[in-house]
Amino acid sequence: MIVSQSGCAMFKGPEYPETIYNHRHPLISVTYEYGEIEIHLPLRYPGARPENIAFHVFSRGDTSRTLISVLQEASNQFIVYLPQGVLDTERASNLIKIFPQDPDFIPVDVHFKGIQFGKLILPPANIVMIPLLVDGSIYLNKNDSSLAGVEVSLQNYDKSITQGKSDSTGYFKLTIPGEYKRAKYVQLVAGTNMIFKPVKHKLDFS
Repeated sequence: MIVSQSGCAMFKGPEYPETIYNHRHPLISVTYEYGEIEIHLPLRYPGARPENIAFHVFSRGDTSRTLISVLQEASNQFIVYLPQGVLDTERASNLIKIFPQDPDFIPVDVHFKGIQFGKLILPPANIVMIPLLVDGSIYLNKNDSSLAGVEVSLQNYDKSITQGKSDSTGYFKLTIPGEYKRAKYVQLVAGTNMIFKPVKHKLDFS
């Protein structure tokens, strides 16, 4: 695991367990204690999982100054420790930016309201691949006229992933989860509801 730190996250405030006296009359004593914020962010992977993920933590809406940056293997949760008092406790202006170290995955922003000190468990964040979009138009071979209402589907071998129909201009658009980019065999099938023989094309998403 590679951890880089910057800003106020580099230092943890001192602790003074003993009472501090001012040596004046009347005698006044003060005790200083610096707490710590422990943040837990559960991570979910509905499909594929990247190898590594980078996390950048910001406070009070200031994205020009990183509290802490962490690069770690993709796990089921992200845990980070911050000094007391660095987070906005009034508004959800604090931010964790999640960058999967794989261009096929979508970066995620997690906004949250902070606490002064203690443990904070955030709602789970989903780490997903960029969806795959397949679109096109369907025409009749003999005169290039558009065909409306043609059933179109994307299949993994013979299993249907998603399906739809061409519109009045013959146009269709289908979207499937990004993990199918790594599937060995995905094909486009059009015209199963027509009197013509269905058209089938194997797709290459690389």
